Amino acid sequence: MIDYITFEGTRYPVRDVRLEEYEVDVKVSCESLESLIMDDEGEYTSREAQLIDEIIFFYVPDDMIEDAGDESLETYITDNLEWGY
Repeated sequence: MIDYITFEGTRYPVRDVRLEEYEVDVKVSCESLESLIMDDEGEYTSREAQLIDEIIFFYVPDDMIEDAGDESLETYITDNLEWGY
């Protein structure tokens, strides 16, 4: 199921994806949203942007968010995940 977040007057898709390897469900959205919530220096563009980013676990390419299956999204996320340890 696809939900939507509205930011600066535009709706962006959000999906719940199960990461079986980690036994967790996460919210995923598109990279075009990510590009609007952070500025070039890595700072949030607004308090609303920060709140949205705290909800979204991972951003995927725009063409994947609505068209890719759950398994494809899960694979993409786990292949590109950096925990920062």
